[in-house]
Amino acid sequence: MKKKSVVFFMLYHKRPELTRMSLWHMSKVSDRFKNNGYEVHTVVVGNDERQKSYCDSMGLDHYSFENEPLYKKFKFAWTTSLQKKTDYICWLGSNNLNSSLYWTKALNKLKEESPVSFGSPCFTVTHKNPKKNRTVLWTRQKHHICSCGQFFSRKSIEEAVDFDDVFTSERNKANHDFDGSINNSLCLKNGMSCIESVTPNELDCIDIKSKDDINTYSSYLSSSYDSGAPRAIISKLFEEIRMLDSGYFKQE
Repeated sequence: MKKKSVVFFMLYHKRPELTRMSLWHMSKVSDRFKNNGYEVHTVVVGNDERQKSYCDSMGLDHYSFENEPLYKKFKFAWTTSLQKKTDYICWLGSNNLNSSLYWTKALNKLKEESPVSFGSPCFTVTHKNPKKNRTVLWTRQKHHICSCGQFFSRKSIEEAVDFDDVFTSERNKANHDFDGSINNSLCLKNGMSCIESVTPNELDCIDIKSKDDINTYSSYLSSSYDSGAPRAIISKLFEEIRMLDSGYFKQE
């Protein structure tokens, strides 16, 4: 069977150290897919010249775009990714990491017959500050899954999603649910079961919070979520977090 092609895309704003960490991870994941025979493209969208230079050094394609209004930035990221004409589009977060096991599951999933969309049903929320050891485990709600690492069939997106409808100034006022709007459109077109989950593991995705997040660390702690693996344990499993804690991703 012919190997499928994929474009990884990321939007970023502020959080320079976390963004550089996630870009480093993006480059590593892209190389892994290339080494497995995939055609790979990258799209990074933001407006920081230092991050653009970092992308250039990592071989990632950077596109300069203002953060506000946010819905236009999301529309640009999606339409630019679609223009790559790959079989799949994968969304990566600018303060997130996915485990090596998750990427193994994704590579295996892509051997199947063209799922509409798939990803992990859970992620663990932690904090940039290593002294904050408590974490929270988020699990799938309705048909939504973790947006970071979610794969979308390009064909299904083109058939189901009207970006002028899902990315609007009204949604921008709320400043959230840009991922949910895509999933809603896919399910309306293809049924609730079209968004599939890989076998869950709480470390499939790590969401690292700082002071500049829309959904804050404290908001997760105050909710009725289960506790996750302590941050000290997670840092032993993710080299990117150890690099973050050591100051590797600080701006020069």
